[in-house]
Formats: sequence, structure tokens, C-alpha cells
Amino acid sequence: LEVSVRTIKRDCEALQAAGVWLPLRGNVLSIGRGQTHKGQIVSRWLRGETYDQLVRSTHHNVKSIRRYVQTFVRIVALEREGLSQTQIAHLTQSGLPLVQEYLTIYHECDDLVCQERLDEQLERLQGVAARETTQKKRPI
Repeated sequence: LEVSVRTIKRDCEALQAAGVWLPLRGNVLSIGRGQTHKGQIVSRWLRGETYDQLVRSTHHNVKSIRRYVQTFVRIVALEREGLSQTQIAHLTQSGLPLVQEYLTIYHECDDLVCQERLDEQLERLQGVAARETTQKKRPI
């Protein structure tokens, strides 16, 4: 088309503002900027797969998988504290669709392996928070 990406985005926004429906991926599938496998990876981790197994089978690096799991655990902890999905998204700097996906996974996690794995991580998260609070109170 010999125009910049920014020009196309601006034209699409102008058309949508004028009421023209554009069959874009986000409009049709409601998947936003891109589809990820975070939910699948978190589900498989909950069912007992190790980080190494997930790295080999999903081709995601261990740092990313660890981040997905940590974000999932934080989202669950915040929901247990009674925060809304919007608040959770803001605090975890995650998109609302990801928060909703992770909470769906959490609510469907009903077998013993899932519960034990999640409880272990939640305890670990609470321990980290408690240590951080104690360190902040210590005089320098």
C-alpha cells in the first residue's frame, strides 16, 4: 500500500469512529493484540508439569513461564482478598482478558494436585510479602 503502519491505524480508527465496522481480529475474535499460550501453560503447570517440561513442549523460555505462573498466583491472591477484576488488572499490570482467563483457570482447578500446587505458591507469595514488610520496618 506504500503507507506506514501508523497511517493504516489512523485510517482504521477514523473509519470506526465514523461507525464503519471493520472485521479486524480484535473485533471478530475479541482476542486483543495477540493470542498467547499463557493460559495453557498455567493450566499445565497446575496439573503438575515442571518448568523444564513446559520449556521443552511449548518453546517458551523458563523466565517467561515463571512470570506467567507468578502473575497467575498474584491474580488468585488478589481475588481471594476481594478485589475486582479491574483492580487486579491494574495492580498486576495485566490486561483484563488475561485476568479473566486466569481466574477461569483458577475456578476450574478442582483436583487435589492443582489445589496443592496453588496453595504452595500462595504460601510462598505470602512469605515473600511478610519478609518485605519486616525489612521495611527495620531501622537502618
